[in-house]
Amino acid sequence: MSRLQSAMKIAARFMPDKPTDPLIGATRHIGKALSRVDGRQKVTGRARFAAEVPFDNLTYAALVYSRIARGRIAAIDTTEAARAPGVVLVMTHGNAPRMMAPPVFLSDADAVGGSSLPVMQDDRIHWNGQPVALV
Repeated sequence: MSRLQSAMKIAARFMPDKPTDPLIGATRHIGKALSRVDGRQKVTGRARFAAEVPFDNLTYAALVYSRIARGRIAAIDTTEAARAPGVVLVMTHGNAPRMMAPPVFLSDADAVGGSSLPVMQDDRIHWNGQPVALV
């Protein structure tokens, strides 16, 4: 039994009217070799993963990242990328849909973001590797 499990058993004794966790001490699978139903297919490359399922009319995208840590975008020449075969759209801060800033985590109960920095919403670069275009 691990130290953590022992500590949990001791702590459980001092909790009034609380049943002991039935999983404490249940380690029948830990450290044991288990058969994987799809293991052989995965290690031999024959398994089909969710990302490998083809869809009709599926469009792929690639992000272009900044190579500087801070600055402003003076201009982005997208003409060559837009003319490439198969390109549907080249999106930059100039033509990206406007989004509201997400609520920052811990400032709002419904927040989902850790930062309110806008991505592709203006010409400012805030960090190296920030997405600046989508092709």
